[in-house]
Amino acid sequence: MRLRIQLLLMNVLSTSILVIAIWYSETNMLLEPE
Repeated sequence: MRLRIQLLLMNVLSTSILVIAIWYSETNMLLEPE
């Protein structure tokens, strides 16, 4: 049971990091367009 929760946490963590990275790059492109 604990292993399943750990896997779920890692999955959510990696997904959130991906989303934040994409959002960060998109906002940077919007802030300084070239």
